Amino acid sequence: DPPEISPDVTIVLGHKFELRSLERPQQYCEKCCGIIWGVMKNWYRCVECGFKCHSKCLNLITRICASTK
Repeated sequence: DPPEISPDVTIVLGHKFELRSLERPQQYCEKCCGIIWGVMKNWYRCVECGFKCHSKCLNLITRICASTK
């Protein structure tokens, strides 16, 4: 059987993104390089490789997850 994936996980190019909220230290989006303002907006982090991005950048990602190689 394939491993179960949480309903809270969004898969994009092999990344397994979990929705996150405020976290310290300050985080940066790896797609647009902008600051992730966790207080105001949610963001995503890949549980496999740690890639971080804004919610708005999630569908713009072009880098395949390093764990899929």
